[in-house]
Amino acid sequence: MIKVTIRGIDVTVSSTAEAAALIRDFTGSTESKAALPSEDRPRIKLRPRKPTPAEAMTRDFLFRLASSSGTDVPTEEIMKILKVDTGRAVGGRCVKINNILARLGFDDTDEIYTNPRLAEVGRVWRPGPRIQEALEKLPNGR
Repeated sequence: MIKVTIRGIDVTVSSTAEAAALIRDFTGSTESKAALPSEDRPRIKLRPRKPTPAEAMTRDFLFRLASSSGTDVPTEEIMKILKVDTGRAVGGRCVKINNILARLGFDDTDEIYTNPRLAEVGRVWRPGPRIQEALEKLPNGR
């Protein structure tokens, strides 16, 4: 007994001649490649991956720092970008940003951005030396 699969259907036949005849009747060819069901299935079309909301927030945050031209960005402006109401909530959003940066291979966030506290104005945000590299690695980076 010989088991043959023709267009996804398992068939048992008694001889190779019978198997060849059956394949020829179904497919018009004795080559087993023509009997593969995968040729009949349509190909899956993949859409480009869209950034998650956290990735989009990270991109907006880094883009604002990168476009600051070396000037300090006040926390109030960062709060608008991150869509939070308090300076304390910025820290929670930065945890998400840092996790995304770590996933991209940037373990030291001081290379991407810094946020020193200044006595006269409070906390400010500055771009780091590798901020452009981080922007390029983000999905839909600018």
